[in-house]
Amino acid sequence: MRRALGSLFRFASGLFVGAAFGYFAALLMAPEEGAEARRRLSEQAARLTTAPREGADRLKARIDYAVDEGRRAAAETRAEIEQQTGLGARRKQLPTAIDGADLAEQPSGEGPA
Repeated sequence: MRRALGSLFRFASGLFVGAAFGYFAALLMAPEEGAEARRRLSEQAARLTTAPREGADRLKARIDYAVDEGRRAAAETRAEIEQQTGLGARRKQLPTAIDGADLAEQPSGEGPA
């Protein structure tokens, strides 16, 4: 199966590359002025380079949107869970540091000053 897919891929790749070379060869051999042929070739080359770039930009925008939506959904879910469990209120009441010193440095049995 893999061998068949590899052969098919090589055939399709060769077909595509051959078609591209044939297209540009036909443009070069066409009976028109050299300046006009060079202009058409440069336009075609510009289109071939900008299309993938534009596609990549669209893909990046879609990925950024999906990441932002995922973060928003995660924040909403976290807020709902904290509200339902009361975890958010308890976490805000727990001191984490006092005047820049860790709680681990506080003597046992004594609370925050």
